[in-house]
Amino acid sequence: MKSHLRYLLYFLLPILFLGGTLECLLRTVPSSYETKRQQIDSCANDIGILFLGPSHIYMGVRPSLMKVPAYNLAQVSQSGEYDLKLLKDLREKQKLRNLHTVVLNIDAGILFDVPLRQGGEAFRLIYYRRYMDLDRESWISLNDFEVSSFTNVKMKIASLGESKDSPDCDAFGWYKGYDISKKEAVLTSAEFAEATVKKHIAGGLDAARANMKVYRELVAYCKAQNWDIVILRTPCTADYMRFIPAGYEKCCTDLLYSLQKDYGVRIGDYSRDTRFAESDFYDCDHLTNEGARRFTEILCQDFGW
Repeated sequence: MKSHLRYLLYFLLPILFLGGTLECLLRTVPSSYETKRQQIDSCANDIGILFLGPSHIYMGVRPSLMKVPAYNLAQVSQSGEYDLKLLKDLREKQKLRNLHTVVLNIDAGILFDVPLRQGGEAFRLIYYRRYMDLDRESWISLNDFEVSSFTNVKMKIASLGESKDSPDCDAFGWYKGYDISKKEAVLTSAEFAEATVKKHIAGGLDAARANMKVYRELVAYCKAQNWDIVILRTPCTADYMRFIPAGYEKCCTDLLYSLQKDYGVRIGDYSRDTRFAESDFYDCDHLTNEGARRFTEILCQDFGW
């Protein structure tokens, strides 16, 4: 019996050593989540406007161009569930004392998503727990470890070869990596738009119904804090909007206008805004750096920011 245990130990020790080494290596890779946590902790009591939501906001809104102090706390695939968790966490830590406006994003790119833990972006749960200090109900979790997700390991190993002299986001939380010089023409093609829409609505109407409840809870929470709420639909290419099925589009607009009626939220629908040219888009539903500048200037004019 002892010899079996000894052989098992001999077998496990190299695996544990290699796993621990890889974990330490992965933790050296810069994370926008860690950067944003540090930034929001330092500026939370100074900002008047907080932007939340998925990549449409993360890449599309530049708070540095606004007259009102603002911060972009959006992230790739960030759902209403995690928007709400972030707000509650900051309030529990006595933050956001001067906040008066919360800006959300509700459109086809997020409304029909399955919960983060169930989809292909589940590896991001590691980042919310490790870097954003969320989901701390248990003392220890697999999400404490970078090596627990093969997708995460693959992505971070790939990024080790990249030379980065600054974080992905600027000091106001906006992602600054969508320079038009990096754009590939296929990303704004009709074929890419069709494939992107299919991916975005894959959760179907069942996912939308669950997400509607989350967004209503999120908006109700904001109203309870006496915060104004603005809901944006960000610019998309005409092809992207054309491929959204009519029933799904109606589901989205019905939710927005029911929130407007029940809670008095303000809506800014720029999804079909013809002021944006193809050169403003990095792909069918994300703006380039210059497109984000244009969009932010329009928001400042329309909402007085």
